[in-house]
Amino acid sequence: MNYKVLYRKYRPNNFDNIVGQEYIVKTLKNSIKSNKISHAYIFSGPRGTGKTSTAKVFAKTINCLNSVDGNSCDKCSKCLEFNDNPDVIEIDAASNNGVNEIRELKNSITVLPTNSKYKIYIIDEFHMITTEAFNALLKTLEEPPSHVIFIMATTDIQKVPITILSRCQRFDFKKLTVDDIFSYLKKVSKLENIKITDEALKEISYISDGGMRDALSVLDQLNNVENREITLNDVNNLLGNVSTQTINNLAKSLIDNNKNDISNIIKELNNKGTDYKVFIEKLILKLKDEALKYKFDNNNIEIFDKLKNLMFELVNKMDSLKNLSNPYIVIEMILLSYVNLKQEKNNKKEEKSEKKEEKLEKAEKNNKEILKNDSKIEKKELNLGNKVEKSNKIISREIILNRINNCFCNANRQKRDELIKLWHDFISYVEKNNKEILSIIIDSNIVAASNDYAIITVDDEVQSNLLNQKIIKVEKVFKKFSKLEYKFITITNEAFAKEKKQYATNIKNNVKYELKEDLMVENNINNKESDLEKTAIDLFSEDILEIR
Repeated sequence: MNYKVLYRKYRPNNFDNIVGQEYIVKTLKNSIKSNKISHAYIFSGPRGTGKTSTAKVFAKTINCLNSVDGNSCDKCSKCLEFNDNPDVIEIDAASNNGVNEIRELKNSITVLPTNSKYKIYIIDEFHMITTEAFNALLKTLEEPPSHVIFIMATTDIQKVPITILSRCQRFDFKKLTVDDIFSYLKKVSKLENIKITDEALKEISYISDGGMRDALSVLDQLNNVENREITLNDVNNLLGNVSTQTINNLAKSLIDNNKNDISNIIKELNNKGTDYKVFIEKLILKLKDEALKYKFDNNNIEIFDKLKNLMFELVNKMDSLKNLSNPYIVIEMILLSYVNLKQEKNNKKEEKSEKKEEKLEKAEKNNKEILKNDSKIEKKELNLGNKVEKSNKIISREIILNRINNCFCNANRQKRDELIKLWHDFISYVEKNNKEILSIIIDSNIVAASNDYAIITVDDEVQSNLLNQKIIKVEKVFKKFSKLEYKFITITNEAFAKEKKQYATNIKNNVKYELKEDLMVENNINNKESDLEKTAIDLFSEDILEIR
């Protein structure tokens, strides 16, 4: 059989041909130039990244008679006869992993090299040696003969005992980049006269997952197609791969909320037998790229949130999908659950896009109408910048200040940070389970928290008042969601800035905060629809606010 597969034919024969491991190559070459060669090395890293090839090149260069700048000359007798050199012994630990094999090795190392400077043992799949064999090897690695060098290669460094690792120089091989693999494949294609498009080479480079051997094997397999240029479709058809165009179409369908297209794409991938892991990995990368386009777009920030959350959910579900006979059923359900952008969010974003002056003017006008129709309110004019009036419809200023005080009493940054993350999940939970309070907590934020109290901020006074009226309801839903019992209070961002400044001044002046009686009780709040709620309906749009 004269034909040699590409990954064997193009195995590196000197340091200059090793791809993507520049730092390791430089270090090994310097050790040869300075004659500072260790007795034991361990090369770890993913498959196909050049561990065994580097070990062989290193072994050849060490015994080379005329090495130049740390590289083998490839002309001397030791270089030319390297593959048949009896002083370079390759051992497959997968099939020679017992104590008896290691004892034979220990006996053989006492024999001097036949015609080389060093006797070199290259042990592949080193992690597969048994525990007893590792123990038998310890003494040899600690005090080896001066003429012996061990080079061990492994894809699972975690299984190698620390007592072994501490006796070796360790080099961690990284996955090759897509660009590195692409450049090398292009070079090999020209040398082999393989007609293939750059698009197809890029795809091979991507799906090989950082392994050059896998990439060359795929190129070798594709070279058997009929005598024509190899295209991206050939790659996808051969490997059951998902095309970049399909991923782009799916991402667009998610952004456009097109359920039918999403379902059709998933069904097509399922029918083709596409590897779901490759599909999810490519989709996650695409979602990241698309999400970043919307990150600083205030008009479409909800798209950023949707794509980001979907990306994280797919990452979390990756491991559990492997236990399913048909993972695409679950994948389709996950994607479809992110299709509908909530109308409440759209309405809220439209409201926020109005100029601040116009919104305040509109709110003030509506509040004046409230005053005309409500004899219980003494003031003739209600300005959004004034303090909250005490009535059975609006939470009293005293209640608000007491809860702010109690939160500041034992304010804790760690609790605040934990609650901020939890609050984001809580809003997502409310979107699906409790639309009654959804419209009033959208765009709210946790800004301070203790073990029992937390302060929520919103942009304007109207939403703050409305949220405080429903605060007991919010507390109950939050407790159901998180199993945590918190007492909340809502103020505007502007008001919190003042409270925060005052808090800093008090702490500086050693003014101590003491817990006060919590005056908030359920009958403080009139659960009937109020004129203020009507104002909020006008501001936030009637179709998203449910009054119960």
